[in-house]
Amino acid sequence: MKPLAMTLVIGLAGCATSSLPPELEGRQSFDQTSTLPYQEAYRIISRQMRVCFEKVGAGGKNGYEVVSNIDATGRKATIDALYYSVFSGSNPQDSSLSRKVTLTPDGTGSMIVTSGARSKNVYDTHVSIRSWLSGVQTCNPTGW
Repeated sequence: MKPLAMTLVIGLAGCATSSLPPELEGRQSFDQTSTLPYQEAYRIISRQMRVCFEKVGAGGKNGYEVVSNIDATGRKATIDALYYSVFSGSNPQDSSLSRKVTLTPDGTGSMIVTSGARSKNVYDTHVSIRSWLSGVQTCNPTGW
């Protein structure tokens, strides 16, 4: 196989993703609960998002910066995976690749809301969070 063709095949294989169920198309937010207290879930998700989204590569931190904040008084935590590019301008929150995770207490567990502009990306992160909270520390549990 010629080097150019091999590079193309390898590049396209890296783009393989899980499919979004048709009934979820267009949704920009997905909710889930966890039996873990929100502060513990926050630590797990924040750490894993840094590992997965801020992978250092040829372009630096893969274009992402993960910003996390916990407000113990307000009992709310947020984790933003902000995507910076030439096209995101001065507001990376508006990038179609950025995502936000919000955690709040839910009884002895937590409520987790994953949101963003692009259904597929938000859904993949939502599914990944479920894996991370169950102890799976992979960046690609859904194939994204």
